[in-house]
Amino acid sequence: MISGPTGCGKTSVIEQILARLHRPAQSYTCGASTEFMDLVGQWVMVAGDMVWMDGCLTTAMRHGHVLILNEIDLVDPAELANLNAVLEGAPLVITHNGGEIVKPHADFRFIATCNGNGNGGDGIYVGVQRQNLAFMDRFNVIKTNYLNPDIELDILKKVTPKIPNTIAKRMIELANKVRSIFIGEGDDDNIELSVTFSTRTLIRWAVLTQRNKGAGCPLSYALDRALLNRCAEKEEVEAIRSLAIGLFGDSFNPAENEN
Repeated sequence: MISGPTGCGKTSVIEQILARLHRPAQSYTCGASTEFMDLVGQWVMVAGDMVWMDGCLTTAMRHGHVLILNEIDLVDPAELANLNAVLEGAPLVITHNGGEIVKPHADFRFIATCNGNGNGGDGIYVGVQRQNLAFMDRFNVIKTNYLNPDIELDILKKVTPKIPNTIAKRMIELANKVRSIFIGEGDDDNIELSVTFSTRTLIRWAVLTQRNKGAGCPLSYALDRALLNRCAEKEEVEAIRSLAIGLFGDSFNPAENEN
């Protein structure tokens, strides 16, 4: 189980490792409505006949794939408890398909990602549920965080090569300031944010900045669309803009983009 904040690359790093190892994978994004049988399979109508279709779990177990279950802590703990035996290496018994027994292939692996670590989180991520202790006891848990600034700078260089290094470094600095405030580690205790600056958002900001160079202030124009328009309160927008002005000075002017 890989646990970490949104947009830090939990799923991406798994997919990149598996791609380099030439390992096939099944990837499934969970939600509050996800049920165990969604992973196992279902009967469907094909050309007038009912045909059994394997789900991602069954396919991975049959063929030795790596199963990646994203956002697993959004699922009802009672549903996930059905996975306990499989996580111990036991065969999968499909009662809905005549009691078929699917033995796990030697290469079958199970990886889960989540924003919490099974304890229900700290209220930041809506819908995250506290998981059953017996279920969690079957995992090796790896905690991750956002990339260090040097790596994020390398990413921005590749994705948006036309943005100068000095600007890119300040973009990353702003992202880290917002992250610190979001988790309550900022210098100003009076600021609370409902959004954070994931690596995904940082890349989106850089791409939009490079793409919209004709805007009055590309940095401000792009930041609004990448992050600020998602803020719940006007005070949040003003706080983040204030941080940006402190870093970019005259090159960051929101007024230039107002109609």
